[in-house]
Amino acid sequence: MEKLEKRLDTFFEKHTIDQITKEEIKKEFSNLEEKTSEDYSLLHAITDKLYPIEKAVKAISILLELGCNPNNQNIYGKYSFIHLAFYSNYPLTFFEKIIPIAKKYDFNINCQDEDGDTLLHSAIYSEDYLDKIFPLFEIVEPNFDFEIKNKEEKNLIDALNGSIQESDKTNNKKWNQQLTAEKEKITNYLTEKYKQLELKREEQKRKEQEEKERKKYQKFLEDFKQKLQSYSTMSDINELLELTKNIKEEDYKTKVTEKLKQLQVENKKLITEGKIKINQLTTLSEFFPDSEILKEELENIKELEDLNQAPLTTIKKEISSINIALDKQLDFAIEHTAKIINDAYQNLEQVQKLTTKPLIKKVKTLIKTPSDEKRKV
Repeated sequence: MEKLEKRLDTFFEKHTIDQITKEEIKKEFSNLEEKTSEDYSLLHAITDKLYPIEKAVKAISILLELGCNPNNQNIYGKYSFIHLAFYSNYPLTFFEKIIPIAKKYDFNINCQDEDGDTLLHSAIYSEDYLDKIFPLFEIVEPNFDFEIKNKEEKNLIDALNGSIQESDKTNNKKWNQQLTAEKEKITNYLTEKYKQLELKREEQKRKEQEEKERKKYQKFLEDFKQKLQSYSTMSDINELLELTKNIKEEDYKTKVTEKLKQLQVENKKLITEGKIKINQLTTLSEFFPDSEILKEELENIKELEDLNQAPLTTIKKEISSINIALDKQLDFAIEHTAKIINDAYQNLEQVQKLTTKPLIKKVKTLIKTPSDEKRKV
């Protein structure tokens, strides 16, 4: 089989523009993945040589439609097929037509060769685009990254200045004059472009920061609501009240703060009641040191030394338990007191039988009978 380059020469020579069709291309180039010895694809092979513009554009368009990859880069040089077109002296009109077509097939307009040069770097370094560089800027818009630097850390302005210096060294007056003529226009364009990109970056950075703050605040609110639903101690409420300072929505902040303060008052009241009950229990235990009921309850509340840290449900439970214990102890005290009084009354009856009336009268003033106690109550 003839080399790909030779078959392309023959194809473009014998076919008119109207004869370049899908059928003819598939007939002549059945293997669309075919490569040249330099690792050039069909697209590369077309742009590596200066063929008639209209024929080249039509053939490339059909190849892209048939599935040829516009982003294929060869091994030697890492050139895209459009990079090669700059080195093959294709005119500006070719790029005006082919770049928009290639973009439709997801051509990477920011592709770089092995030196890191973009399409515009290549155009600036070439002497064949005198006075035609600036129009290329509009062709590669809007997705071209004008800030890309090559491996020598040169952006487009650096590349332009480097080419002007090179034209001075080589005494290439025509190239120097044309580059200098375009320099002001290109520099102004790029300076404005860089300014816009910087503003865009700042705006993007601001939006990212806002989004970050929004997510952070959203998480804060979710955590806050979760804590609000699961609070159990006074410390929790105090913590939540402190957190309300970070809530930005005033209506929500006001409602939550009011609710928390209400809970704070209610729970302070509960804790105060709990402390009173514990003090009552402790005092009563001093009078009845042998009471098993009181001993058991005092043992239960040892873990509640700091009521601010104790779960409020536990405090409520302990208060209820203490109330029961106090009621039981009160019943015991009443029964115990009644027994003492009853024993004293019986003793009094025995004394009546054995002593004189004046003594009985004196004892009666010291001991109240159960009926006397009942009347007093």
